[in-house]
Amino acid sequence: MNQFITTDIALATYLSLQGFIIERIQKNDLNTRKKKFVFENKNEIEKEVEKFYNKEARVCPLRYYQELKIIKSRLYDENAANF
Repeated sequence: MNQFITTDIALATYLSLQGFIIERIQKNDLNTRKKKFVFENKNEIEKEVEKFYNKEARVCPLRYYQELKIIKSRLYDENAANF
């Protein structure tokens, strides 16, 4: 599988801003409220993940906040369990 999966909403938001599409959000295997963000093209994403965790990532704060709101609305939409 060529998927990248994270439960980190901050990272998922950053990746989404970089143009990577969240293929779906799925429930975590454990009985927690955390969700898994599933992206395709794992190989392409890994460079951006490294930038994010090395504090080299740069984004417009307003765009980041707007994207975070969009992702949160998708998370809490009962009809959007998988998308």
